[in-house]
Amino acid sequence: CFFGVSAVLALLPSFVEHRFGHHGAGSARSLGALLSCYGVGSVLGSLLVAPLSARIDRDRLMGLGTAFCGGCMLLLMVGQHPAVLALAMLGAGCSWSLALTCMNISAQLLLPRELLARGLALSMMALMVSMACGSAVWGAVATVSGVDLAFGAAGAAAIAWPVLQAVVAAIRSRA
Repeated sequence: CFFGVSAVLALLPSFVEHRFGHHGAGSARSLGALLSCYGVGSVLGSLLVAPLSARIDRDRLMGLGTAFCGGCMLLLMVGQHPAVLALAMLGAGCSWSLALTCMNISAQLLLPRELLARGLALSMMALMVSMACGSAVWGAVATVSGVDLAFGAAGAAAIAWPVLQAVVAAIRSRA
């Protein structure tokens, strides 16, 4: 799920320059403001894990977080006003943190105690490989087709992944 989500941070500097046409200090201020919104959203997402986990299964919550982040990327693609972009970054940070925290909690609950450290290390490695590969792919898409289209494709991929997982789970439960 983090393959699609990786586009947010990977493309943000190019996005700011493309969208705002800033160079130098203006670009740095805009980038800093959007990254701050992402960070605040991440903190909010961490705080929402416990109350949402009480109502929604963690696997479903992780899928919802991923899909919501995809929606925020689509909003980045079409949004023009800085306040809309800030809200999209707040939502992206919140949903990314929510999905990541759910993944870590699930891993900690599923792994036997004697394998916990190794399992979490493998989980983090898979996350980082997914983010690195996703960043490279979305960067290549942005180079060929533009930043907005790359955000749209990444957002669609982030939305499609949990939907595909739900369809596969429904098929398996019927078999």
